[in-house]
Amino acid sequence: MHDIRRTFKTLSGMLHFTENEKDIVNQHANKSIGKKHYARYDYIVEKRETTLKWEKAIQILLTKDGLTEINLIIEKERAL
Repeated sequence: MHDIRRTFKTLSGMLHFTENEKDIVNQHANKSIGKKHYARYDYIVEKRETTLKWEKAIQILLTKDGLTEINLIIEKERAL
């Protein structure tokens, strides 16, 4: 499991996922006392959105000239 998390964290960084997106999927959300004991929100919506974004990236990497395609997507998103 650790290798999967490390791979996700590395590749999602290359794909410009936010730190929050990476941490939520890896279950490394803020561990402050207040968050740990009082905030019970499960971030399921955010996990789903990030997982779908990750799925799209993996599909592109597997079906086309992946890195070129990913770089084009990143440039388009930056232009917005």
